[in-house]
Amino acid sequence: MAEAVRFLAQKYCRGKGIDIGAGKWPLKGARPIENNQEENAYKINEKNESLDFIFSSHVLEHLSDWQKTLKEWHRVLKLGGFLFLYLPHPSSEMWQTKINRFHQWNLDIQILENFLTNNLKMEIKEKTYLPDGYLSFVIIAKKL
Repeated sequence: MAEAVRFLAQKYCRGKGIDIGAGKWPLKGARPIENNQEENAYKINEKNESLDFIFSSHVLEHLSDWQKTLKEWHRVLKLGGFLFLYLPHPSSEMWQTKINRFHQWNLDIQILENFLTNNLKMEIKEKTYLPDGYLSFVIIAKKL
């Protein structure tokens, strides 16, 4: 799915960064992180404020504690660093937990945006409200 937003990601994902849930095709220039004991979405092996960007495509909805996850990702971002999230659009029935048993929660764009801005004090740089061709949306936040 990341291929759908690769060109937009290149605008924000520069410098030292990670691609969480990259699979076989991590974002160019990003260190891939998969789900294992040593490192995963909940536990990033980086120092505080050490990364310029975090890219994640279709991962957050699989995690039971998405708020804990975003706090961990925020911890490792530098001031001015970018969080690039590509997520399933909530209007798409196929992504709903009642149909997709791999999803832990149904995303709500406004709840996610409010958490990033109010709890993590991040600035939303770009977001899409309508689903794209992959029935997904983008939200990009900058750490202040």
